Amino acid sequence: MSIIHFKPISIIFFGSFQHYSTHILESLLTDPRYKINTVVTTPPRPAGRKKELKKTHTHLFSQKNSLQVHTPESLKELSTLPRPDFVIVAGYGQKLPPSLLSLPKIMPINFHPSLLPYYKGRFPIEHALLNQEKEIGISFVKMNQHFDQGEILYQQKVLITNNDTKSTLYEKTYLLAAQLLPDLLEKIAKGEIKPQPQKGKGSYAPQLTREDGFIPFKNFQSSLENKKEMEKIWTKFRALDPWPGIWTKTPQGKRMKITKMKPNYIVQIEGKTPTPLNEIKNQFNS
Repeated sequence: MSIIHFKPISIIFFGSFQHYSTHILESLLTDPRYKINTVVTTPPRPAGRKKELKKTHTHLFSQKNSLQVHTPESLKELSTLPRPDFVIVAGYGQKLPPSLLSLPKIMPINFHPSLLPYYKGRFPIEHALLNQEKEIGISFVKMNQHFDQGEILYQQKVLITNNDTKSTLYEKTYLLAAQLLPDLLEKIAKGEIKPQPQKGKGSYAPQLTREDGFIPFKNFQSSLENKKEMEKIWTKFRALDPWPGIWTKTPQGKRMKITKMKPNYIVQIEGKTPTPLNEIKNQFNS
């Protein structure tokens, strides 16, 4: 009896988003149906007080698993990549040029943690939490030259609980995507899934800055006695911790950052030891 050898489906993977991108890369790497030709991730960046160069989580994972890694400052540097069956993008951040979109033999695919066309952009989960949504979701799209505007390949809702934060929701959505993508790619390769246009204009999830985490001092004061005000701050904390973070300034000009919440605030004051809010109420009453 002759043995039939199946050629694995080849992939070039783009990802840089903390450890979340790695979830999806790992799911493809450990599936015998696929072969990771190349991983493209962000170059090492200065981090920490010493500003030492730090590789992305995806970069470190790829090296540990003997995968070829590219860290281009400009995607024009990738002009000599061999053609894969799929290009997969999950939390990379840069828009792929036409030369890379046309590179795969089958399709370029992007994962986005929202139900497109809603919450297009870099901060979908943060804005969903700020808007007190009850659900978010995941979308796989056939990429085109516009961010998050490609045709839909697959979507699934993800419920948001009262205790979910940006960290728990990014974990949920990326893990779900990692679970679903291997089978999804096989169906696409077989022609069993056809891309469908996005419906409606949807919404955007624009850039966030440190200023988005500012809360006026009087709001913190009133939250000590006002449950609704406390809930507003909790909502903002869920969406913006650890970055850009929730902070205020006392009348004395001291910057105060909320580092933990529920059941009680823990406040970090200009680098000092975190202190429960009820132990420093005098600062709010001065």
